[in-house]
Amino acid sequence: MTRAMEIRDFRVEDGEACHQLRRGAFLEVFSSFLPADAVRTGAESYSVAEFTRRIHALETFVAVALGGVVGFCSVRMVSPTRAELLYLYVSSGCQMTGVGSQLVRHAEWRVSVARPELTAFFLDTAVPEYNQSFWEHMGYVLVGPSSCEYPSGKIPAVRLEKHLNR
Repeated sequence: MTRAMEIRDFRVEDGEACHQLRRGAFLEVFSSFLPADAVRTGAESYSVAEFTRRIHALETFVAVALGGVVGFCSVRMVSPTRAELLYLYVSSGCQMTGVGSQLVRHAEWRVSVARPELTAFFLDTAVPEYNQSFWEHMGYVLVGPSSCEYPSGKIPAVRLEKHLNR
């Protein structure tokens, strides 16, 4: 499946599929780890149009296979030397196939090539029980507690970081 996959820059017409991937993750996966109000507000926090505008303003890359978007990854520059991996979502049918790893590697490569002054990527996850081992496999290291801002308030999270060897 991943051999027929393409990773490309986000296009506005990808917005609805990306919105559905994020919404589905909240409803199908995160509901096992987060409070019900955080799941509900996380799943409904953006309209398709708002979310499309939001990820279009970031550096977003999509994985396309099986005739549609199967994953996406968005990066936000927080300073000239630091970038935040803000979103990574992969369809449930494509998890554990390398799609997420390929998206992250592609995003890191594209952003770091365009910004030679970049020294680190980081992310905050409110569901470390679900995805911390993935991020550690990708070279990220736990640096401590953090929080994620949801419409219902702040949710405890952990921060992971990856320093670039330049």
